[in-house]
Amino acid sequence: MRKRILSLALILAILVAFVPFTMPANAADTFTPVTGKEMAKQLKLGFSLAGKMAPYDMANPLRKLDLDAETLWDGEMLEPSFFKAVKTKGFNFVSLLVGFEHHMDDNYVIDKAWMDRAEEVVKMALDEGLYVILTSGSTLMLYQMMRDNNYTEASKLMTSTWSQIAERFKGYSEKLLFNLLVEPHPSNRGVWDTEYMNNEEKFTKFADLLNRINADGLAAIRKSGGNNNKRCVVLAPFGAQYWPGLIPDNFELYKHPANDDYLLVDVHIYNPHGFTHNDSSDNTVNYTDTRQVDEVFQAINKHFISKGIPVVIAETGTVDKNNTSERVKWVNHVFGKAAGLGIPITWWNGGGSLDFILLKYDELEWRFPEILNSMFAAYGLAPGPDFPFSSLFPYELPAPYKKAEHNEWSVELKGLSVLAEKMVVEYEGTLDGYSFGRYRPSTLETFNSWDDSGKERVTLEPGKLTFDMRGLDKNDQSFFFWYNGNMTVKRIYLDGAAPAPTPTPTPTPAPAATVTTSPTANKVLVDGKEVAFDAYNINDENYFKLRDVAFVLNGTRVQFNAALVDGAINIYKNTAYEPNGSEMQSKGAGSKEATLNKMKILIDGVETELTAYLIDGNNYFKMRELAQTFDFYPALVDGVITIDTTKPYGG
Repeated sequence: MRKRILSLALILAILVAFVPFTMPANAADTFTPVTGKEMAKQLKLGFSLAGKMAPYDMANPLRKLDLDAETLWDGEMLEPSFFKAVKTKGFNFVSLLVGFEHHMDDNYVIDKAWMDRAEEVVKMALDEGLYVILTSGSTLMLYQMMRDNNYTEASKLMTSTWSQIAERFKGYSEKLLFNLLVEPHPSNRGVWDTEYMNNEEKFTKFADLLNRINADGLAAIRKSGGNNNKRCVVLAPFGAQYWPGLIPDNFELYKHPANDDYLLVDVHIYNPHGFTHNDSSDNTVNYTDTRQVDEVFQAINKHFISKGIPVVIAETGTVDKNNTSERVKWVNHVFGKAAGLGIPITWWNGGGSLDFILLKYDELEWRFPEILNSMFAAYGLAPGPDFPFSSLFPYELPAPYKKAEHNEWSVELKGLSVLAEKMVVEYEGTLDGYSFGRYRPSTLETFNSWDDSGKERVTLEPGKLTFDMRGLDKNDQSFFFWYNGNMTVKRIYLDGAAPAPTPTPTPTPAPAATVTTSPTANKVLVDGKEVAFDAYNINDENYFKLRDVAFVLNGTRVQFNAALVDGAINIYKNTAYEPNGSEMQSKGAGSKEATLNKMKILIDGVETELTAYLIDGNNYFKMRELAQTFDFYPALVDGVITIDTTKPYGG
């Protein structure tokens, strides 16, 4: 008869096991230099791990932390399965913030164990084929020094930090990028000093100091040699965000280092802040909101893109306020603008009181498929499937397994345990009694031998002990078992994947096959001149006759020709338009029937999805899609539709 023995004294003596990841520092990876401009093309959609590895004590923001910091805000350790999920979904880069300041001594020397862990996580992502933007996050001490205008000490801290990071990673491939700072701002013990936002002299002085600190950090990286001579480095202007109407203009105060082709600028977009954050009264997207986003992209284009300075949007997103459809509208606008300017963009996967989470860290379950669909669609892509975690099992835990005192064995499973149904221990020898349990921060707990339904949780076979893990808390950190007998563990493995069901995406409603439409009442200006278009409004979108648009835009930088060839609508970019006499007829009156176009649409010979309706024998295309396709700037200002052919789609 089996015995089941529980001993509190023995449980309290447990040592938590950790199987370290080891690799030689500065591993010599193949390195192909990629300029900042080319890197911006290679990066598409990114995923930010938010403050996962850059937390701090909210009650004491400057307090030093240990290795447990990674679990401070959400209790989960990062592991390869997280990056597998991100890669399989279709993202091609991650933004990894690491809080080095909270893991250094008074001489600014970073704790080796923390640097090792940072390298381990970076390699996890790179091994999945992802690009990685490694960022020095939670630099509260540095920002405090800069607020106090202490350039000497701030420069020393900045140079020391990046010299150590650069030295550790200088052997890695070009797929690793460095990002010097996150939203650099004057900080008072972790809190933005808003006085600077209303004081032009202080604002300008801080921006000038930031330019010097950026240059110091960049110099430390380049000085480290190796692949860092031509590694892409990302720099941020004051705050990284753009505030329309702010004087002085924080983007204008940014000074881009000269004679370095391997740089990008980091911009964050959370406009309008009330909608993207926790303002409960701001749950919808309106014209003022989209116009504010337009102003941000106009500033990005003016200060960076038009000057040949590549940009990466390393943070953006909106919190969940039970307003998914409105969040989708916002994503459509922001991601569409970014794609139009060729800017890679990154979703901030932060949780807590501000719920930006799309991928749960504990269950590795994707949320809000409608938002994911919109993000990918903006870049002409479709999200991939959820990662088939069942393929990971059976997963054998690396030996040797740690044997503690009093016949105890413990093994850390990290987040992978939540995806398994059982843990199996194979052994040799005799087993007279046992107990299973788990270690959690500050807590030791043993499990009953039965689950809540009365089913036995532990089963014993000759040479094998199986523990049923279904229904357990998702934040388990480490499992152990204690035994009584003369036995030796041969192996421990997880089996029986139990992934969360893949949520069924809410399909985007297909345009109606036939609708009744009315002429557009708005005045239309093209490059400042009024034009009497024959246009119609369908579902709050304006549709213009394709030949009219081609006729009016002829001779501009966005001119195109259109023709019906073999039953397909053919469009030719950068080609003079050939009129057929049907253009610019008088605007129709009254309602008309519109039928959804079913003909193929080819642009320069490539089949393309554009929304069009047939009205009175002519094809009418959605103006917003035409603007994005041909890269001109549309806007609705005071009820007037304006088209500016001199500006790109992003403004």
